[in-house]
Amino acid sequence: MKPTPPEWIFDRGPSPDGGLYGFDHGYGDGYDFIGRSEEYGWGALSGWGADGWDLGDWPLVVLVADPTSWALIVRCEGDLTLYEHATREALIARVDPIARYWWDRLGHGPSAAELAAGPPERFSGPYRRSRPAA
Repeated sequence: MKPTPPEWIFDRGPSPDGGLYGFDHGYGDGYDFIGRSEEYGWGALSGWGADGWDLGDWPLVVLVADPTSWALIVRCEGDLTLYEHATREALIARVDPIARYWWDRLGHGPSAAELAAGPPERFSGPYRRSRPAA
């Protein structure tokens, strides 16, 4: 069983099954949020796809995930959205369109032409140095 984080991390407390409902909206900037999240085993998602394109727009848009429950929190300028998933694959399927949304808005990822040309797996999943380019 995971330890219950202090009040700063919740806006409604833990769910009955031990999951999380949400993080406090008012804690510092995105970097502070990442630091506090890491204290509780969550990890920031920074690179996405085969080429490790930037994910989000730190410190304004930050994504953190819990590798044990596959939960995801998207922090956008202090607003938080929590997504819970049953599997790692479901988490990746949730992050893929979020990545595309921010790449399109900010222009720091693959272009629309690259996305259309595919292959789709090139733009999916967390970046790993050992991952072969698709």
